[in-house]
Amino acid sequence: MKFCGRKSELEMLKARWEKANSLSFPSPQLVIIKGERGVGKTRLALEFFRWLSTQENVVNGERYWLDDIRQIERHNEVNPDPDDCQFQHPIPFLWWGIKGQTGIAANSLASADRFLAPHLASLSVKAQMLSSGKSISKIWRDVIKGELASWSGYDTALAVGEGVFKTIDILRGSVGTKSDRFTKASAKAPLSRVDALMQDLESVFNPQALTFARTPAIVLIDDAQFSSDDRSLSVFMERMLHRSFTQSWPVLIIVTHWKRDLSANYFSPERSFAGILNHGRNLKPSDNGPAAGLPGGFLNDANTLEIDLTPVKDLRGALAEACPGLYAAQANALLDRAGGNPRHLEQIIALLEENEDFFEDLDPAKCLTEEGLHEALSVTQDIFRVVMKRLRAAPIEVQEAICLASSNGMRFSTQTVEALSLHHLGKGCSGPLEQAQDPYSMVSGHRNSNVAEFSERLFFMVAEQRRKTLKKLTDETALIASLKTVLRDRLKASKFGGLDEEAVTLHLAASLLSTNDSEDRSYLAEVLLQLAWVEHQRYAHEDSHDAALRFHEIIATQPDLFDKIELVSYLVATDILTEFGSIIPALQLLEIMSERLFDLRKRLGDASVSAEQIVLEALAFYRAGVAAHHAGYYEASYDLLEKANRLFLLVAEQSKTTTHLEFLANSFSSLADFASTCRDRDYEEAQRNNVMVVRKAIVEQDPSTENLVKLLKSQSNLCALRFGHSRITGLEMEKALHIIEGLAENSPIPDVLALYSETLRHMWKVEDLCDSFELALDYSHRSVKVARELVQQSQRPYHLHVLAKALSAYTYSLMAHDEFQAALEAAEEVLRIRRDLVDRVRTLDDQHNLAVALELVATVQNSDGDEAGAILNQREAVKAARAASDSDSAHTPKITLSSCLSSLGFMLQWGENPSEAKEVYKEAVDILRQLPEYIADSEVVEDWCRLLLRNLEVTGWDGDNEEAVALIDEGEKLLCKLDDTVRQAFKEEFARQRAYLDD
Repeated sequence: MKFCGRKSELEMLKARWEKANSLSFPSPQLVIIKGERGVGKTRLALEFFRWLSTQENVVNGERYWLDDIRQIERHNEVNPDPDDCQFQHPIPFLWWGIKGQTGIAANSLASADRFLAPHLASLSVKAQMLSSGKSISKIWRDVIKGELASWSGYDTALAVGEGVFKTIDILRGSVGTKSDRFTKASAKAPLSRVDALMQDLESVFNPQALTFARTPAIVLIDDAQFSSDDRSLSVFMERMLHRSFTQSWPVLIIVTHWKRDLSANYFSPERSFAGILNHGRNLKPSDNGPAAGLPGGFLNDANTLEIDLTPVKDLRGALAEACPGLYAAQANALLDRAGGNPRHLEQIIALLEENEDFFEDLDPAKCLTEEGLHEALSVTQDIFRVVMKRLRAAPIEVQEAICLASSNGMRFSTQTVEALSLHHLGKGCSGPLEQAQDPYSMVSGHRNSNVAEFSERLFFMVAEQRRKTLKKLTDETALIASLKTVLRDRLKASKFGGLDEEAVTLHLAASLLSTNDSEDRSYLAEVLLQLAWVEHQRYAHEDSHDAALRFHEIIATQPDLFDKIELVSYLVATDILTEFGSIIPALQLLEIMSERLFDLRKRLGDASVSAEQIVLEALAFYRAGVAAHHAGYYEASYDLLEKANRLFLLVAEQSKTTTHLEFLANSFSSLADFASTCRDRDYEEAQRNNVMVVRKAIVEQDPSTENLVKLLKSQSNLCALRFGHSRITGLEMEKALHIIEGLAENSPIPDVLALYSETLRHMWKVEDLCDSFELALDYSHRSVKVARELVQQSQRPYHLHVLAKALSAYTYSLMAHDEFQAALEAAEEVLRIRRDLVDRVRTLDDQHNLAVALELVATVQNSDGDEAGAILNQREAVKAARAASDSDSAHTPKITLSSCLSSLGFMLQWGENPSEAKEVYKEAVDILRQLPEYIADSEVVEDWCRLLLRNLEVTGWDGDNEEAVALIDEGEKLLCKLDDTVRQAFKEEFARQRAYLDD
């Protein structure tokens, strides 16, 4: 339908685009197009795309984007078909649309990222073109290793981006199988679709990124009012808005939204766009966001605009284009019916086009007959009646197909609807369902997918209403019974056209099955387990977690269901729960599982129980132990891990397969991690040594690169514990380094490069402890170089963590050579990485590492004479460390907080603020005093004594001799825990302080 009446609103969009697309000084913009249904919100956005594609899309006479939005509208899309794009030309701007979804299996990003993926490859190629000076065709030929004439457009673009962009990896790859997860246990959330999208978008649109594509972007989020039904979309919107605005991406974000739902009287602050908008506009940086927990207060009138769409005053042009022969009176009568609502008029026009008998001589180019006008006016009083009239006028087979689809929800599997039609009506409906898409446009399908959806919610609501009166579908109970039977058959056969179709089918089954029905209840538990796994496979981790929680609720209240479900499935559910911090539900499931398996072993005896069953029991204890460790339940964690370890040893004695030995190695490693947390170095060293022994046995059986890397990593971890014997450790690590260098040269994969960088960093530590500063600088520089090569291949959080650690070592080496400016640059890069990881991953470890990074920057600034900057960053370090300490019951964050406070006190003391320094020192010492005795190893006690001496200095300045004597007494009692050399130095210093007081 012809676009009319929105010239001023279109100009507003153009003006905001001019601000956003400045590549030298980008000013990201948010435009909310709000209005009631059918008023033309999406059409205004698409008209803006049409203007862009004609005005800013032509380079040397060639176009990248299709400029015909009618094709987009015809398929009810918000993106051009990637197959119509000319990838061989430089991309002038990115257009990416996301349609908000509602109902079961709502996951807008899973449907939208396929439209973004090929353009990410184009952006990468353009970035290479700009940095190299080569032509775009030469870059494409280089990256696809062939002539352009041989390529296949969309698929080639995806192939080019694979391994570079996580979004493309998700589209082309898979997570693996259930068995792959048995050897792993983690309390950190895995990469999700949101994570992948944010990493990829930041890499090409952050002006500070090395891969910045120097290309502006438009992101359209259509029907954002549905975001409250779609957890992934809500999290993505908050993260993208915050990241793009705080990093100044050249991006214009357009959001369409129902007007009423933006009102303060209607919107829910939880997980909705309206809540995110309110948070960004009206709240403070200290406030947590409603969906992703990010700071607020980053939106204002300069970067945010609301366009309030009211009814269009004059739609005559649109009606005249469709029905040119109408008399003026006829046109005015129909326009009055539409009431300035473009969508209402669009449906009126569709009704007229489907009823040629309304026109003179059955010719839609002529005027309406008197009877035709009367009939048209009688059924067009509201848009619902217009659509109902259109549906009722369709062939009965099309009506049945559309109504059967509505029983499945807004989104549905076409194969499920076909099977339902065969079962309930005795005939198929694939042909009529295709007609529902074209020519009736009530349903829209997806590229190469068995998943379809109603083109808009209005059509779904009309179909639901029509279903109640359609003769063969009026018995709703019988229809639901048929649908349940069809779903059981489809899930049993497990033949799906992809994960999206399987997810839609499982969500529908989970919504229909009842926990009140004994037969349904058992099957529902199985469905939820499978749903949790499928959603995990398609990176919809929020939905995966929800399904796992529902499964836990059923098992917790109906323990009799336990034996009806495959045991290994419990491990999948507990892993998912643990990954997202639902530790208590995970522990409850694992407790049930381990109890049943223990009872079985007790009844049958160890000799009668298979190794696989013992492994399952051990894994249950192991998963529970890891979960308890990360939740801070250390005593319970140790007990569970020890039980798991004994069972793994039992299995390994019976069957020394690499799989069973891998379990045993992981078990020893977890015990070592536990000991590290508790700072029990002797126990940790014993467990690390056990890991080494088992890893050697694995390599003897299977000397693959992967196993060799694991062995060398275990050796590196063991050596890192022995830095007190620096030269011995150095010789051991030099041998390992020689092997790793060979591996890196022949197989520079991420795991090898990460190990290479870490080993070089350990060598830096050895040489630094031996005061070989030139060698230390060389090792740290090489560690950074290898880590950068690693990050070029993969920007996984762990790999960025490796780079940050290498840069930290390099910073200290530069400081030792008085190269403070270079040291500050390295430290600030560490800080940028740590901030990014806190924003992206948001674990307690990352919050703790952020505090350490801030302290590093402050240390460099203080050494270089920038006392004000140092104190500012050190205060922020204390704040970050306090947040980590308050949220984590582990002792390491508390020790870090004490260290940060100590450094801040030192800066304040010599910055002539001794009174505040004294208070800061006092808090730092109090933290160490509250630690359990077994935590206070020599390293902690050394810091403790140093803190007491600093406290003595400011206390002496105050003249408080009684308090000073108490501090000296405390310090002298700690000396017995120190090594001889260090003990003597502190002993002399405390004696000097006591003599000073006596005088």
